[in-house]
This record gives sequence, structure tokens and C-alpha cells, in this order.
Amino acid sequence: ALAARELRVPLPFLPNPKLRFLEPSGALDYWRDQPLFTFVPQWTDPRWADRVAYLGDPDTDPIETAGWRYADGKSYRVNSYQRTAAALRTLQGLIGDEPFFRGMRHHARAWRYEHPYPADFYRSFQEGAGQSLDWYFQELFQGTGTVDWSVAVKQAKRPEPRGFFQGEGGEFLERASAKEPPEDGEKPKGPYQIEVELRRKGELRLPLPVRLAFEDGSTQELVWTRAEQEQATWKRVELESDTKLRSVVLDPGRDYYIDRDLSNNAWYDEKDELSPWRWSERVLAQYQHYLHFIQGLGG
Repeated sequence: ALAARELRVPLPFLPNPKLRFLEPSGALDYWRDQPLFTFVPQWTDPRWADRVAYLGDPDTDPIETAGWRYADGKSYRVNSYQRTAAALRTLQGLIGDEPFFRGMRHHARAWRYEHPYPADFYRSFQEGAGQSLDWYFQELFQGTGTVDWSVAVKQAKRPEPRGFFQGEGGEFLERASAKEPPEDGEKPKGPYQIEVELRRKGELRLPLPVRLAFEDGSTQELVWTRAEQEQATWKRVELESDTKLRSVVLDPGRDYYIDRDLSNNAWYDEKDELSPWRWSERVLAQYQHYLHFIQGLGG
């Protein structure tokens, strides 16, 4: 009824009566157009609630488990809905939109009016996407592994060599700084020594994009590959730069929904004073809406 524009009511004492529920408006039209309302949020408002529910029970049972073999009802519910949604959204972020949609369309056409098993979905999706993803389905759908990536940074000006150093002839020479000490308020010149350390906790290994941003506006893109993560649970990147490192962000596109803790996925040189206030305002606004809803129930 709420989605209807108008409703005809058969009343014998009124000729052709009509009840109009809501006047047209942009916001209400967006809500009333159910197909658009169902589709658009997939792009404009990613379903992070799926990730939250997935984190409630991320490793009790694999997704590929018979319905009567789950440990309990919560594991059955999470693996049937939220964990599968998080795994598929992560797969879309991993391979890109076009290959993902090709794989899903090919599976839908190949198994229309049929009853595919998990292995049938894995095979048909890879055929349509044109990529080998056996490792992904083994880890995300047939296993119970989890992952938590994190980053830490150290940076400082490179110290100038001072003291005694052995020369080419074997003799020791004293080398002192030839530069005058900087005046008050003047920043010392010289390249920055930067050390970026990436860490992984858990069994899942996905290629992890990393973005480094510098004060001069330049950026540098890195990838912590699956092969490197199989060798070690950490990676240290050392570099020198004439400009200061401003930030390091893991998965800058927010394509992976399976990271157990997103709070350690970024490092910033300067403390952000506004973010806590922004998040507090959002939480208070949502809580206010909840209180209004409860008030409405109580009359």
C-alpha cells in the first residue's frame, strides 16, 4: 500500500473515490520505486552490515557445509547469508567488476533451472570470468581462515655521517658534518628514511594493494603479493624520499570485506582531530533515530 500512488476504494455512496497516500517527491519516489530501491544501494551504499554479521562468527564452519552439519543456528545463518555475501563482494573487488559479472552471468545461464553443487558454481564462474580462482574458493568457501592486515611506519631524517671512517687506503679519517646547524625555526634539509612494515594475522592470503602518499602530493602504489605472504607474515619496505610521508593505506579501494580489523589498515603522519567528532555525530544521529522509533511504538 505504501508503494502505491493511489488506491481505488469501492464505496457505493461516492462516485469513483480515490485515496492518495503520499504526494510525489524525489525522496519518496526513490523509496517507492522498488526495483530501483533494491538495485541502487548495491552501488551507492555497500552493505557493510554483511561484514559486521560475518565478524560475529567468521571461523566456526566453512561456507561449503551441509545444512545439517553446522555447529549451531548462528553458524548456519552467517555462512548461508552474510559470510557468503562478504566473500562474493571481496571476490568482486579482487578481480574487478567486468570479470565478476561475466562469471555470474555465465553461471546463471549454464545452470538455469538446474540444481548446481558448490563445485559447479566454482567451475562455471571461473569459465565465465576467464580466471583461475581455485585458491580463492578453497580458502574462502571451503576453509575457515581469517585475516587481519595492519601497517606501522617509522620515518626520520637521514643522519649525516660523523666520526672516524676507514678510507680507501685503509687509514681512518675523521668525517664531521660540513653543514652549519640550522637556525631556529628552520627545518633541517635532507632525505627522509622511511620504513613501512606490513603484517598479516590469519591464514588467508590475498594480494594486498598499498598506497603511500607524500606531502608534495605524489603517491606510490605497492602490492603485497600472495607469494610474498606465503613466505612470511610480514613485509618491510625501506625507501628514501625528499618529501615526508603523509599516509599509508592498505586496500585503499575498500574492496576487501573480510579483514577482521579495519582500524589498523591506515597510518597517518598527522593526527586527525575531526574524525572522532564526525563518527560521534553519526552514532548520535543513528541513536536519535532509534529513540524516535521506540517512541513511535509506545504511542
